[in-house]
Parts: sequence; C-alpha cells; structure tokens
Amino acid sequence: MWIADRVEKLVPYLRRYARAATGESALGDGCVEIVLQTVLTQSLEVGFDADRFDKERLYTLLDQELAKIQKDPNAKARRALLLIAVEGFADAVASRILGVPKEALPEMLAIAEKDFAESTATRMLIIEDEPLISAQLKRLTEGLGH
Repeated sequence: MWIADRVEKLVPYLRRYARAATGESALGDGCVEIVLQTVLTQSLEVGFDADRFDKERLYTLLDQELAKIQKDPNAKARRALLLIAVEGFADAVASRILGVPKEALPEMLAIAEKDFAESTATRMLIIEDEPLISAQLKRLTEGLGH
C-alpha cells in the first residue's frame, strides 16, 4: 500500500484527536498539517521506509506536535484519556505514543477524568419549598459532581 493511501485513511482520525486535544479546529488541524509535511518531506528522502509510518507512528508524531503547544501540566493526561477512550488504543500503545511508562497510565487517566469532571461541574441553585425534597435534590446533584 502506498504511503499516501495509508495516511489519507488516518487523516480524519488524526484531526479528531488533535481537535479534541487542543479544543480548537484550526489549531488541531495545524498540528496535523505539520505531521503531514513531515511525512511528505521524509518520503522524498533516499531509502525512505514507508512501513515506518503506521498508525502508531503517525499518532506519535502528532502527539509530539501537540506537546509543543500545550503547556498545561495535565494536557498529557487528557491526551492519554483521548487515545484510550476515543481513539481506542490499547494501554501499551497509548503509553508508547505518549512516551510514558505503561505503569504511569492509570494515574494519568485518573487525573484526566478528575480534570474533566471538574470542568463540567456547575453550581446549582435549588429552589424548593419542601425541606426534605430540597435536601434530597442537594444530595443527588452533589453526587453528580455539582
């Protein structure tokens, strides 16, 4: 299979990952573009090995670009969660893409899940004239992270 055919099939998935990781379409697409330029440049070199650019290698290149622009200490943890939960990579593959030991993934995933829960939690105002119902609503919403 030609390298162009292989890469073309992965571009939508690379874009999805980059956009989710950055939170911006243009920024994510820019990172994917850099990866594609890297692949194109290297494909013109003598002795180019097309087999080097499998799915894992392309995601690794993309993750390296994302790491350059993301300064938040929890960004790598969020990318780990995306690689596993959204992109469907096994833990071992995700750890290789991120360049971290496999043993570090559970802690990274916990950080990402906590970060996600905190970012989606909202404050609520419960207006209820029955104290028991109000207390029950309070417990329910607090249990959901609000």
